[in-house]
Amino acid sequence: MALIEDRKDREQRVLFGQRRAGPRFSTNEEVPEHQSGRTLNGVAAELMAGTLTSDDIAIFAFRYQGKLVSANTRGLATLSKAGMKPTNITIITPSPSYLRRLREVSVLGDTLPSTRIAITPSITDTRVLEVVSIPD
Repeated sequence: MALIEDRKDREQRVLFGQRRAGPRFSTNEEVPEHQSGRTLNGVAAELMAGTLTSDDIAIFAFRYQGKLVSANTRGLATLSKAGMKPTNITIITPSPSYLRRLREVSVLGDTLPSTRIAITPSITDTRVLEVVSIPD
């Protein structure tokens, strides 16, 4: 893994690379405590209030066809909901599963990677609760 050092890479927009996202962060041990199990809305509210900063939300991204694609969708969605762009980006080598995701079509009908993502109750319940777009 490598932190982004090149200014041009830092200014490049990070895109969504999944067909949908759930409304809560995972409780897996690698998820930071300030995100673990919390709603995207709750973390976004803390970002907007200044309790958290964009540096507190680590984004792991990979390069795909000249674009940066997020591997952790909920983090990017939360920053986007708060009107922020990622500032704490680490470039990773994509796993085969990350690359397979990009062959799917999003719940919204978009090809991936995309500038927007649907928030749905679960993988099997794809009713769209909200659409989150990456800020310009």
